Amino acid sequence: MRQSGLHFCCVAHLGIVARSRLREPRLMVKIKFIEHSGQEHDVETNPGASVMVAAVSNGVPGIDADCGGACSCATCHVYVDQEWLERTGEINPTEEAMLSLSTDRKDNSRLSCQIQVTEDLDGLVVTMPEFQF
Repeated sequence: MRQSGLHFCCVAHLGIVARSRLREPRLMVKIKFIEHSGQEHDVETNPGASVMVAAVSNGVPGIDADCGGACSCATCHVYVDQEWLERTGEINPTEEAMLSLSTDRKDNSRLSCQIQVTEDLDGLVVTMPEFQF
């Protein structure tokens, strides 16, 4: 009887695996991070994550993310390539307040924790400032 239960469990598990393989694979979004020095880091991430999470989970140097994505610091500051700026969405008031504290803010500055990765951002290019504050 115990063996039968084990067999059923394995068959059920195999059925789940087989069904999951039939689903369409999720598109991975490519993001290029460029350090202040010019060193490039190409990463792939799933839609739904933030650009900050993509950087941190792929070991990209220069994104400190001290607040963990809570938009309460500016240590994930990036410069979004002008070609991509409109697609990254609007700056909210909290992000605006954090960016206003940055001495090296530019017109294309964003906090990477506030940029949601979507399939439309496949190929996004961001550059990091020399220092994160």
